[in-house]
Amino acid sequence: MGAHDASGYARMKVDGRCVYVRREMIKCSGVELDQDAKVISLCRDRGCINPDHHLTGTDYEARLFGRWGRLGVGDLWHAKRLVESGEVTTSWVAYAWQVSEPIVVNGIARCA
Repeated sequence: MGAHDASGYARMKVDGRCVYVRREMIKCSGVELDQDAKVISLCRDRGCINPDHHLTGTDYEARLFGRWGRLGVGDLWHAKRLVESGEVTTSWVAYAWQVSEPIVVNGIARCA
């Protein structure tokens, strides 16, 4: 419900400016976002504003986890199982996926 842009992303007005709700929700949860940071939706729903479904990362990481990307929540669940069993480390998963380790750590943490 609410306003969305032509691509389906949730929008709202803050101080007279039209902003993306995802970015504002991430900022409200205490994460500092610079202009280049991308908000990555793990649920792949463009209209989703649940901060538990979002991570921040680079443009490359956003494309990997994006709607048509090659990584998804199932990959994070599998990585979580491997890390918890001690078979691999989060740094190994980050290296294998070619992403930053914080993306792996935060993504695994969201797999409840």
